[in-house]
Amino acid sequence: MDLYLLLAPVLLIPVVWLLRFAGCTHFTTGPTTGSGVPVKRINCGGPAVAADASKGETLGWDADSATAGTAGFGLVGRPKVTDDMGVPAGEVYETWRVGPSGPGGLPYALTLAEGDYKVTLKFAQLDTNPNIGGRFLVQFNNAAPFAIDASTSVHPLARKFDNDQAVHVDSSGKLTITFQEDPQMGGGTFPFINAIEITK
Repeated sequence: MDLYLLLAPVLLIPVVWLLRFAGCTHFTTGPTTGSGVPVKRINCGGPAVAADASKGETLGWDADSATAGTAGFGLVGRPKVTDDMGVPAGEVYETWRVGPSGPGGLPYALTLAEGDYKVTLKFAQLDTNPNIGGRFLVQFNNAAPFAIDASTSVHPLARKFDNDQAVHVDSSGKLTITFQEDPQMGGGTFPFINAIEITK
């Protein structure tokens, strides 16, 4: 048998360990494991929404308390937001908060118990305005921001798309999610968010 084939698994061990720690951060992407029990829900840009008992929900959606940007219902006369199957996506997709221009962005500051969570960011483009719904950035605390690009999504106006992020909240209990313009977009497009759901 080839000596390389025998030694390859052994030689890969230090590489795997290096990759494990390269660029580690408190905020990582990808699905999380766990029970998926909601601990915080925000209906961005809209009022409180009661839990839907018919779906087994036990936690409702809090009214939006953000002060930056503009809250609203989007385009007048638009169709209801649907999922990929054409089924109504739900009340929380019918409102949004559009962030302001400039570097300050649209922050949501939350307090959570220390631990691992899944943050689901819920989006639905509610207007055909070309300055809303392009590429923008999302940042968790001081981690590197990542891009959301509504313009290239398979979902057109009045369709939903969600983004899941695995997040570790440290002993400070602070989690700030900031939506902001992408400076590489030549003036950028306004960021937006329809709802935020945090599960543990």
